[in-house]
Amino acid sequence: MTEVTYNGWANYSTCRTRLELFDGWDVSAGPVTAEEIECIAEDRIKFSSEEGPARDYAMAFISDVDWREIAESINQSEWATRNSRMEWITWGKENGIDHTLLGWAKDNKPDNTDVYKLDPNKHPTPFVRPRSLEEE
Repeated sequence: MTEVTYNGWANYSTCRTRLELFDGWDVSAGPVTAEEIECIAEDRIKFSSEEGPARDYAMAFISDVDWREIAESINQSEWATRNSRMEWITWGKENGIDHTLLGWAKDNKPDNTDVYKLDPNKHPTPFVRPRSLEEE
């Protein structure tokens, strides 16, 4: 596992790239790979900026990004929101998720809010993100 060094991400570049370029990313066509994510990011920078210092700085900034971590995050988020609770519970049993959390997932129906975006006014109860379940 990647050593956590910034807000649960591998580094600052990875965190900002995930939030700025891929927040809410739709992968309805299937899972994405690290290579695809990297190419998309590079293309977005190249096609949204002119040649010069700003583009060079942006390209240097993303050179430290952990693309695998972003791809996994996108794929997990999509999987968690697309599949039923029982599929997630089955996956959780097979992957060592704590039985207390599995029981909670079984007993509580989702309220159709986006649990991956923290809004204290819309989420008065605690919630968990897939990345927070990973062991260090």
